[in-house]
Amino acid sequence: MPRLGAVLVTAVSLPLVLPAAPALAGPAAAPAARADAGDVVVIAHRGASAYAPENTVSAIREAGLRGADLVEVDLRQTKDGKLVVMHDAGLTRTTDARRKFPKRKSWRVHDLTLAQVRKLDAGLWFGRVHRGEKVPTLTEALKAVKAARLGVILELKNPGQYPGMTSQVAKALKSDSYWLTEGRALVQSFDWPAVREINGKLPAAVRTGVLGRPNFADMLGARFYADVLHVEKGSAGAAYVAQAHNALYRVYAYTANDGAAARRLVASGVDGITTDRPDVLRAALDA
Repeated sequence: MPRLGAVLVTAVSLPLVLPAAPALAGPAAAPAARADAGDVVVIAHRGASAYAPENTVSAIREAGLRGADLVEVDLRQTKDGKLVVMHDAGLTRTTDARRKFPKRKSWRVHDLTLAQVRKLDAGLWFGRVHRGEKVPTLTEALKAVKAARLGVILELKNPGQYPGMTSQVAKALKSDSYWLTEGRALVQSFDWPAVREINGKLPAAVRTGVLGRPNFADMLGARFYADVLHVEKGSAGAAYVAQAHNALYRVYAYTANDGAAARRLVASGVDGITTDRPDVLRAALDA
């Protein structure tokens, strides 16, 4: 699936399986800044994580209700090789793992089976109203995103530790035509070799992205297997964004939670903004 030099068509010009569902536009062909803030996609960080426990079905649903275009979730693998939605390597920050398994010396995701992870409460830490929320599997997360008629960004966390992770993700996306509409799904990671690996397993309609702040030479090298560059907001200055656009990337920035930050990023020319508060970003972009 070669990327560099390909003619890229924005998703706006392509038919969608479901009319209301968004698609991720292709990389910019020129370094021009965005002409309209309305062109910038709103990405719900771990779901609408300011309003519901991160990386849960509730957070995904909230993202849809609060104006997100895309939902970003994190993936890790359990001891028995199942993919679950979890940001941290350990389970103690966002679940009751210590209370459920007090005799364990470790509460890392890859030390527990899926059945054990499913016993955990992933919502109570956030608030009593979310008591009983479960850690979702990849399949459950994709189902919730599709039900909300959104696009998805799947971030592979430490994929080098998890045998078969890229194959599992590719299989899940290819099994449902919803994700095979141009640009409706994006797979990204800080682990660039894993991005290169999964790029070879995915159809061209599924985009791939790298996280970090590469120099121009590294941008060009990664462009053979990545479409999107996802950078920390402090790195997303106008000159850097223009440089990335010159390398034919779309540029997403994380994490902005107020209107002023959103407007600065729009002025820099970014194509998407990741936020815990999609409603706040949506209001700022629509103003």
